Amino acid sequence: MVMFTEKQQNDNIRYERKYFLESEKYYLFKKFLINNGYTKNYDSRIVNSIYYDTDKFKYFKTNIEGLSRRLKVRARWYNDNTKNKIIEFKIKNGFLGKKIYSDFFNEKDLINETLKKTGDLVKPIVKISYLREYFISPCQKFRATVDNNIYTTIENSKINFNKVYLNQTILEFKYSLDNDNIFRTFVNNIKFPFRFKKNSKYVTSLLSLKYL
Repeated sequence: MVMFTEKQQNDNIRYERKYFLESEKYYLFKKFLINNGYTKNYDSRIVNSIYYDTDKFKYFKTNIEGLSRRLKVRARWYNDNTKNKIIEFKIKNGFLGKKIYSDFFNEKDLINETLKKTGDLVKPIVKISYLREYFISPCQKFRATVDNNIYTTIENSKINFNKVYLNQTILEFKYSLDNDNIFRTFVNNIKFPFRFKKNSKYVTSLLSLKYL
């Protein structure tokens, strides 16, 4: 059970809608965004995450079982800047999502922080890295990211595992709750060419690595 306070759970909740294509077609996402007036609003960068789970893969199973309320725990850093890792608790409820951040000093901090907030004892499972590009809509109300060149490996400091590349590129729109009707109207009016699909890099990685 997630032990966050009601304020933590409700602050900064946003819609997160994902669409995906095969990796070699990622240019179609970028072409679509540019044709609809989206512009880059941040430099591209490499996103690195180590995902944590319980011995019985509680977080993986809640996603596979289709539960609307889900949690992910990860350590995240950008490019090669491993000194600035942060702990992220990603809470999802249907299409809604939010993040709660904590400082990361070492793995013991993450494990203790997770135990305190959730009651779960976790361990590192996989590392996932990808190139992320950032876009903003003309009205400034909708942010979009395109993730490509996604690869994963089992996270074990004692053994070096080969990378496994995921054959997918992901387009994600993020926006506040009060803009959902505007987004839906936009999608309907332009006959949106991409199909929404539930997607979790963590779940896809475990399945691709044949971890379980």
